[in-house]
Amino acid sequence: MFRLGLLLLGLTVANAIVCTPDLCEGVKRKELNCNGSLIKNGGFCGCTDACAKVEGEVCSPPSILYGTMPAGQCDTGLECKAPNTALSAVLAGGVCVPKKSTGAERSVQTKCQQKRRHMLMIMVVWKGMWVAQCDNDGAFVPEQCDNDNHCFCVDTQGEILNGTKVKGHTSC
Repeated sequence: MFRLGLLLLGLTVANAIVCTPDLCEGVKRKELNCNGSLIKNGGFCGCTDACAKVEGEVCSPPSILYGTMPAGQCDTGLECKAPNTALSAVLAGGVCVPKKSTGAERSVQTKCQQKRRHMLMIMVVWKGMWVAQCDNDGAFVPEQCDNDNHCFCVDTQGEILNGTKVKGHTSC
């Protein structure tokens, strides 16, 4: 019973972690020497870059419970194989193994698609949060809107253009 209580307490504390827009201010980015590829903004809350995990390294399975500290993503051509039980997947993570070829390989995601996926996955909502809208080619749609009904223009990198944020729709 004590272990169950300790596990629940740990999950509660992990769920209290919030990625706010200003969290990354002042975070120093260090040069990474990766065995695998570099994942831009793949670190905690997107504040830093991260190294992709190589074969045999511990990773975060896609089915992992929200709010837990991620172990990392596997490199291209690898997938995160989780243990058989849900509890051990949360506590131990998975292991990067070669991906079984299905004939339809994943395409590389654009910066817009990465930002959109990240915002949809963090499971934290704050006033003024916006989820990137991408066009059919994966580029940022010029007009973006937040959850407070403010719309604004963004450049090709998804940076908000100064002086364009208004209540309701804007012309970009």
